[in-house]
Amino acid sequence: MIDVGLKNIKKAYGAFEILTDVSFDIKTGDKIGLIGRNGSGKTTLLKIILDQIEADAGEAVIGSSVKTAYLDQNIQFDDMENNVLNTYKEFCKVYEGEARNALANFLFTRDEVFKKVKELSGGEKTRLKLALLMQTDTNLLILDEPTNHLDIDSKEMLEEALNSFKGTILFVSHDRYFINQISNRIVELSEDGANSYEGDYDYYKECVAKKQSSTFATAQIKEKKVKPVVKKRASNKFKLEQTEKEIEEIEEKINSLNKNIEDSPDEYEMVAENYQKIKNLEARLEELYEIMVEI
Repeated sequence: MIDVGLKNIKKAYGAFEILTDVSFDIKTGDKIGLIGRNGSGKTTLLKIILDQIEADAGEAVIGSSVKTAYLDQNIQFDDMENNVLNTYKEFCKVYEGEARNALANFLFTRDEVFKKVKELSGGEKTRLKLALLMQTDTNLLILDEPTNHLDIDSKEMLEEALNSFKGTILFVSHDRYFINQISNRIVELSEDGANSYEGDYDYYKECVAKKQSSTFATAQIKEKKVKPVVKKRASNKFKLEQTEKEIEEIEEKINSLNKNIEDSPDEYEMVAENYQKIKNLEARLEELYEIMVEI
């Protein structure tokens, strides 16, 4: 069964086309990691599916039995003055004991359940929102950068919760390990549309390596891309950590610029300026990715 059918989706902000002829189906039970370069329109596509943004062309058809829940990057709650326990009780219509047991699965224990929502960190808000969403009758979870602000324990909890979810998942993430843990399919957005890979992130990397091998006629690329890199990285841990940190900082800047564009698409001068900034930042990202390979 198909939960969502996307056909020839196009979206532009002024003269800048973000999505070009994006077509693919989301089948029941898919766990899709939506990837692509920053500025490729991943969040925009999620919002088109959710009917929060209108596509310029094409269509997104949602199955009649599909019930969607969305975990946004900017998580909000109806009552920020309420505490965690009451927020869960009121949303799920359960008694305190049941609420406490459920919240413990999302790492809210003891006095933590009495913290006001407005006092929660970004990671704690993500955990609470996910705890609420998992209690609904949704069968399609759409998640935008769900691992942002999460510590290791929270990431493990999130992975466990999503792997136990019986429905369909479509998520955007830059965390390659997380993508590999959750996905059974990768969809990559590019200037030409969408490319689908029936497998996890490791399988996607293998496919990309094969394409590169074909392009450069390098017969042993698979062997070269694994062992030598691992050995070099192990011998230069500090440089690797600094490079990864800069990549993360640049990706956050690009995400912020993309949000500005999506919030005010009609301010064409601002859009053009932000896209130029994104282009410059992406050029630096390419340099950093090359450095990562050489470390």
